[in-house]
Amino acid sequence: MTVQQAKQQVDVAIEKLIRAREVFDEIDYKEAEVLANDALAILFPLETMPGLGEEKDVNSLRYTVIYHIAHAYNRLMVVSLSIADLISALDFGTLSIKYAERVLYYNRIAQIYSNFGALYMFIDEDLRAIEYCRKSLAIASEFCEIDISIDSLVNLGEAYRRNGDYKEALECSLKGYALAEEHSFNEHTNLLPGNIGVLYMDIGEYSHALEYLLKALQLSIVSNDKRHEAMWFGYLGRLYCVENFEGADAQIAAEYFVQSFAVVEDSKLPKYHFRKNYRFMAALLYQQGQSDKAYEYLLTFIELENEVKSTESKKEATKFDYAFKSAERDKNLAVERAEADATKRLLHKTLPKSIADRVIQGETRIADHFESVSILFADVVGFTQLSANLPPATVLGFMNFLFEYFDSIAEKFGCERIKTIGDGYLAVCGAPIHIDNHAECLANMALAMMEDISLPDEIREYLPAGTVFRLRIGLHCGEITAGLIGTGKLTYDIYGDAVNTAARMESHGEPGKIHVSEDFVKKLLMVNGEWLMEAGDDSSPLSINHSPLSINHSPLSINHSPLSINHSPLTINNLPLTIISRGEMEIKGKGKMQTYFLERT
Repeated sequence: MTVQQAKQQVDVAIEKLIRAREVFDEIDYKEAEVLANDALAILFPLETMPGLGEEKDVNSLRYTVIYHIAHAYNRLMVVSLSIADLISALDFGTLSIKYAERVLYYNRIAQIYSNFGALYMFIDEDLRAIEYCRKSLAIASEFCEIDISIDSLVNLGEAYRRNGDYKEALECSLKGYALAEEHSFNEHTNLLPGNIGVLYMDIGEYSHALEYLLKALQLSIVSNDKRHEAMWFGYLGRLYCVENFEGADAQIAAEYFVQSFAVVEDSKLPKYHFRKNYRFMAALLYQQGQSDKAYEYLLTFIELENEVKSTESKKEATKFDYAFKSAERDKNLAVERAEADATKRLLHKTLPKSIADRVIQGETRIADHFESVSILFADVVGFTQLSANLPPATVLGFMNFLFEYFDSIAEKFGCERIKTIGDGYLAVCGAPIHIDNHAECLANMALAMMEDISLPDEIREYLPAGTVFRLRIGLHCGEITAGLIGTGKLTYDIYGDAVNTAARMESHGEPGKIHVSEDFVKKLLMVNGEWLMEAGDDSSPLSINHSPLSINHSPLSINHSPLSINHSPLTINNLPLTIISRGEMEIKGKGKMQTYFLERT
């Protein structure tokens, strides 16, 4: 199949999902289910088809495929909820979230959490419903379009109402209604005024209840929303039955109920959703002395109640099945989370944290360019010859101890170890996280590495008496490319001429000393982003007359030097340093270079 043919297939799947929504709104749940499954059958083979681009690229065809797989599973979840198949609803919702998270499809994730809230309301777990609806609203508020936030507010308001938290319920519903009106979302403006009216009925504010129920009814009629039209006719009938309502009127109540029944019959809506209206109507007719008609409505109510009892029995069985499968699912999720956490910990141990997090998020090709970083090469002088006479365990123990010590220093100063090569150590500062003062941080690290360390006795006992280890360190600044190498076995590495120059600084250095390039010194000698050099001298060698240059808290003057500090103290974040010119020397592969030694003052 070509990419163009794949695109045509995706278009067909999208058309089926659009039609699935339309027939669902027409209460043809079976056809909606068939269409959603047809869409999945088209999309599944395309999920792994080569040549469709990266799944997180919103412009790629692969993104579109995964996006609509999440869409299809969400449709199946909603269908399952509508026919009270809670186990299937939970399964489909979990799958939809799984695909939505792959492409960061936050709209769908928020919708499914809201649907989970509806699911828990159905099985009377209102507190858990509130938890999921609040999670949905949090995601929707931060990442989603306004209509998704309104959906979340609708379900959260209903969950609060069912739990008796009327203040919170009213706050959610009023906020959702204000947003729906502001942005002209008719689907929500049909529902929310009615919800608010029912809330006002619950708390005894009947005049407000009448206002909002009439508004909801009018909007439903105008938009031809038959289900809500029948619902609000029924609630208006109930309102006019309330004795404490000033406008209570049995005749008006009966008229509203009759209109509700007519809409239900004409639209072939499930009668059991409106069964309580038949009981209210029976009571009204009985009070008016119309016993025969009252009896007919009462029989209808009893038949519908029996139907509901059958549904309730199914619901109880579903609850039991759900509880069992939910426990299994929670167990499996715990295992998956543990495996994911273990993978995350392993990646964080083998890759820089920021890079590991990008891998976890699904990035497979990471290649970044950095205009300016500082690079450190360090070597343990003479260790190769000495290690030939040591037990293997001692050699490895020494290297582990030393490199873990260096790693702790790197972490302290915001640097990143890239790799070790034998007894060599490569680190960088300014990548993969940009840091402006990377030269200062790496200088700090190099100075700390030069300090004396105490070896453990189990290592020291194998060393000849009087053995002293000395480091040779090279530092350089420049631009690099950094990224991941490999697929199965990932390695983060850095490349560029600057890396080679840092290696030359180390190899041409002296034991026990930090050998640095002129570029490194220039980067180090910055105050408020300004080079401490006179204008026009930027390309000149950094001449300090071959005498120590102290960088401390005292005024500094250098005769005949391109440096100028205008008689002010020179400090680098309160770090006293001494830079000693080594003069111009021949560097392999680089030619003549002006270099320096860096020491702690």
